[in-house]
Amino acid sequence: MTDETQASLDDERRRFFRIEDLMHLSYREIDNAELNRKVELLEKGMVEHFMINSSLTAITADMASTLRKVEATDPDVAAYLKSLDRKIDLVGKAFMAEDVSVGENKAAPVNISASGIAFDTEEPLKEGINVELKMLLMPTFTGILTYGKVVGNDKSEVNGKAVNQVRIDFTHLREEDRDMLIRHVIRKQGDMLRERRIARENET
Repeated sequence: MTDETQASLDDERRRFFRIEDLMHLSYREIDNAELNRKVELLEKGMVEHFMINSSLTAITADMASTLRKVEATDPDVAAYLKSLDRKIDLVGKAFMAEDVSVGENKAAPVNISASGIAFDTEEPLKEGINVELKMLLMPTFTGILTYGKVVGNDKSEVNGKAVNQVRIDFTHLREEDRDMLIRHVIRKQGDMLRERRIARENET
């Protein structure tokens, strides 16, 4: 197996890692005409306020290797650039605060990967419909706007109460947002494994 093939397989595994998470989430059904308009804007880079912080984070990630080179040759300039990056990050979060009221939108449990999401709803969503999703990743306060298709509903009962979990596959997700989601999932998975290890150590 070549290194390129192995890297491709590793990337696919990351895409399908699934974790349980808490997320500020809103969603709505959209028709095909609106979906086409929205996707066209997304592909042209016409981002909404909600996506400002994720776009800034993607740019920071692209600049990371260059910043490391600058840091090796001129630490003062690198420190200045890092300070500018933090200031821009604060501006991005200010835009987010205008677009999303975290206080009114309580974090809800979700099961998520880079390819789709599942979460509880009061009523089932019709299979095959298009859905616009706004996901706020914590604690980075990064907003991701994506579009998906409902692929199923799983009914169960919790504490005597009927529960419906809707499953949605992402159909239109910017590549930089997918990469960010993969990093988020891997980071959360690492946190959970670390917490389990500490719990086991405390037990012994």
